[in-house]
Amino acid sequence: MQLRATPSRGARSRSVRLIAGGAGSTRCRRWAAVGVHRVLVLLAAIPVFAPAVRAQRAHVTLYTNREGLPQGQVFDVRQGPLGYLWMATYGGLTRYDGETFRAWTVRDGLVSNAVRSVAPTAGHVWVATERGLCVLKGDEVGCPHTDLRMFGVTRLTADAGGWAWAASPTGVARVAPSGA
Repeated sequence: MQLRATPSRGARSRSVRLIAGGAGSTRCRRWAAVGVHRVLVLLAAIPVFAPAVRAQRAHVTLYTNREGLPQGQVFDVRQGPLGYLWMATYGGLTRYDGETFRAWTVRDGLVSNAVRSVAPTAGHVWVATERGLCVLKGDEVGCPHTDLRMFGVTRLTADAGGWAWAASPTGVARVAPSGA
Protein backbone atom coordinates (compact mmCIF):
# COMPACT_ATOMS: atom_id res chain seq x y z
CA MET A 1 0.00 0.00 0.00
CA GLN A 2 1.29 3.52 -0.83
CA LEU A 3 0.38 6.88 0.58
CA ARG A 4 -0.80 9.63 -1.70
CA ALA A 5 -1.48 13.28 -1.12
CA THR A 6 -4.85 14.83 -1.82
CA PRO A 7 -6.06 18.34 -1.08
CA SER A 8 -8.28 18.59 1.98
CA ARG A 9 -11.92 19.41 1.46
CA GLY A 10 -12.87 23.00 1.80
CA ALA A 11 -12.34 25.95 -0.48
CA ARG A 12 -9.86 27.83 1.69
CA SER A 13 -7.90 24.91 3.02
CA ARG A 14 -4.38 24.55 1.63
CA SER A 15 -3.40 21.55 3.70
CA VAL A 16 -2.76 18.17 2.19
CA ARG A 17 -3.83 14.92 3.72
CA LEU A 18 -2.28 11.58 2.96
CA ILE A 19 -4.51 8.72 2.00
CA ALA A 20 -3.80 5.18 0.99
CA GLY A 21 -3.57 4.67 -2.72
CA GLY A 22 -2.63 1.99 -5.20
CA ALA A 23 0.79 1.37 -6.65
CA GLY A 24 0.09 3.49 -9.70
CA SER A 25 -1.28 6.55 -7.93
CA THR A 26 -0.78 9.53 -10.26
CA ARG A 27 -1.46 12.10 -7.59
CA CYS A 28 1.27 10.69 -5.35
CA ARG A 29 3.83 10.77 -8.16
CA ARG A 30 2.94 14.36 -9.06
CA TRP A 31 3.15 15.48 -5.44
CA ALA A 32 6.52 13.78 -5.01
CA ALA A 33 7.83 15.28 -8.26
CA VAL A 34 6.89 18.80 -7.10
CA GLY A 35 8.69 18.21 -3.80
CA VAL A 36 11.80 16.88 -5.55
CA HIS A 37 11.85 19.87 -7.89
CA ARG A 38 11.72 22.28 -4.95
CA VAL A 39 14.64 20.52 -3.29
CA LEU A 40 16.64 20.52 -6.52
CA VAL A 41 16.03 24.26 -7.01
CA LEU A 42 17.27 24.94 -3.46
CA LEU A 43 20.35 22.76 -3.97
CA ALA A 44 21.10 24.47 -7.28
CA ALA A 45 21.06 27.88 -5.56
CA ILE A 46 23.76 26.95 -3.01
CA PRO A 47 26.74 27.46 -5.37
CA VAL A 48 25.44 30.95 -6.22
CA PHE A 49 25.67 32.07 -2.59
CA ALA A 50 28.73 30.01 -1.59
CA PRO A 51 31.41 32.47 -2.83
CA ALA A 52 30.01 35.16 -0.53
CA VAL A 53 30.46 32.89 2.50
CA ARG A 54 34.12 31.95 2.14
CA ALA A 55 36.22 31.19 5.17
CA GLN A 56 39.10 33.57 5.68
CA ARG A 57 42.59 32.13 5.80
CA ALA A 58 44.88 33.17 8.60
CA HIS A 59 48.45 34.10 7.77
CA VAL A 60 50.81 31.82 9.68
CA THR A 61 54.60 31.97 9.74
CA LEU A 62 56.48 29.09 11.31
CA TYR A 63 59.85 29.86 12.87
CA THR A 64 62.30 26.98 13.22
CA ASN A 65 66.06 26.44 13.30
CA ARG A 66 66.18 27.49 9.64
CA GLU A 67 64.97 30.98 10.55
CA GLY A 68 67.43 31.25 13.46
CA LEU A 69 65.50 29.85 16.41
CA PRO A 70 68.24 28.07 18.38
CA GLN A 71 66.04 25.18 19.47
CA GLY A 72 62.63 24.01 18.24
CA GLN A 73 60.97 23.19 21.56
CA VAL A 74 59.52 26.45 22.87
CA PHE A 75 57.86 26.25 26.30
CA ASP A 76 56.94 29.86 26.94
CA VAL A 77 56.63 33.05 24.90
CA ARG A 78 56.18 36.50 26.44
CA GLN A 79 56.33 39.99 25.02
CA GLY A 80 58.38 42.46 27.02
CA PRO A 81 57.72 46.18 27.56
CA LEU A 82 60.06 47.12 24.66
CA GLY A 83 58.22 44.83 22.23
CA TYR A 84 60.72 41.99 22.09
CA LEU A 85 59.43 38.42 22.22
CA TRP A 86 61.18 36.33 24.86
CA MET A 87 61.11 32.54 24.52
CA ALA A 88 61.94 29.71 26.89
CA THR A 89 63.52 26.80 25.00
CA TYR A 90 65.75 23.81 25.66
CA GLY A 91 68.39 25.80 23.80
CA GLY A 92 68.41 28.63 26.35
CA LEU A 93 66.70 32.00 26.62
CA THR A 94 65.82 33.48 23.22
CA ARG A 95 64.87 37.02 22.21
CA TYR A 96 63.23 37.84 18.88
CA ASP A 97 63.26 41.47 17.72
CA GLY A 98 61.09 40.96 14.64
CA GLU A 99 64.03 40.13 12.38
CA THR A 100 66.64 38.10 14.24
CA PHE A 101 66.92 35.71 17.16
CA ARG A 102 69.46 36.17 19.97
CA ALA A 103 70.10 33.36 22.47
CA TRP A 104 71.62 33.28 25.97
CA THR A 105 72.95 29.89 27.11
CA VAL A 106 75.26 28.39 29.74
CA ARG A 107 78.15 30.05 27.85
CA ASP A 108 76.55 33.39 28.75
CA GLY A 109 75.98 32.51 32.42
CA LEU A 110 72.72 30.54 32.61
CA VAL A 111 72.92 27.58 34.97
CA SER A 112 71.10 25.41 32.42
CA ASN A 113 70.03 25.66 28.78
CA ALA A 114 66.68 24.07 29.68
CA VAL A 115 64.61 27.22 30.20
CA ARG A 116 61.05 26.57 31.36
CA SER A 117 59.56 30.05 31.58
CA VAL A 118 60.40 33.75 31.18
CA ALA A 119 59.03 36.96 32.70
CA PRO A 120 60.27 40.19 31.10
CA THR A 121 60.03 43.45 33.05
CA ALA A 122 61.10 47.02 32.30
CA GLY A 123 64.59 46.54 33.74
CA HIS A 124 65.36 42.84 33.45
CA VAL A 125 64.12 39.41 32.37
CA TRP A 126 63.46 36.66 34.90
CA VAL A 127 64.46 33.22 33.59
CA ALA A 128 63.37 29.92 35.13
CA THR A 129 65.72 27.09 34.23
CA GLU A 130 65.59 23.51 35.45
CA ARG A 131 68.50 24.32 37.77
CA GLY A 132 67.33 27.59 39.26
CA LEU A 133 66.09 31.12 38.68
CA CYS A 134 68.31 33.52 36.71
CA VAL A 135 68.07 37.17 35.75
CA LEU A 136 69.12 38.90 32.54
CA LYS A 137 70.04 42.61 32.85
CA GLY A 138 71.20 44.07 29.57
CA ASP A 139 73.49 41.32 28.26
CA GLU A 140 74.61 40.14 31.71
CA VAL A 141 73.18 36.94 33.20
CA GLY A 142 73.16 36.31 36.93
CA CYS A 143 71.78 33.26 38.71
CA PRO A 144 71.42 34.16 42.38
CA HIS A 145 68.47 31.86 42.98
CA THR A 146 69.75 28.35 42.36
CA ASP A 147 68.16 27.45 45.73
CA LEU A 148 64.83 27.37 43.83
CA ARG A 149 66.09 24.39 41.81
CA MET A 150 64.44 21.91 44.18
CA PHE A 151 61.26 24.01 44.02
CA GLY A 152 60.80 22.99 40.34
CA VAL A 153 59.68 26.30 38.83
CA THR A 154 57.35 25.65 35.90
CA ARG A 155 55.94 29.12 35.22
CA LEU A 156 56.99 32.71 35.89
CA THR A 157 55.32 36.07 35.86
CA ALA A 158 56.43 39.48 37.06
CA ASP A 159 54.28 42.08 38.77
CA ALA A 160 54.37 45.85 38.26
CA GLY A 161 57.03 46.23 40.95
CA GLY A 162 59.40 43.84 39.18
CA TRP A 163 58.88 40.99 41.65
CA ALA A 164 59.00 37.51 40.13
CA TRP A 165 56.24 35.06 40.96
CA ALA A 166 57.44 31.50 40.41
CA ALA A 167 54.86 28.72 40.22
CA SER A 168 55.60 25.08 40.89
CA PRO A 169 53.81 21.86 41.74
CA THR A 170 54.48 22.59 45.43
CA GLY A 171 53.41 26.25 45.65
CA VAL A 172 54.31 29.79 44.61
CA ALA A 173 57.48 31.74 45.46
CA ARG A 174 57.77 35.52 45.35
CA VAL A 175 61.29 36.78 44.57
CA ALA A 176 62.37 40.37 45.20
CA PRO A 177 63.62 42.52 42.31
CA SER A 178 66.72 43.27 44.40
CA GLY A 179 67.81 39.75 43.53
CA ALA A 180 67.79 40.78 39.90
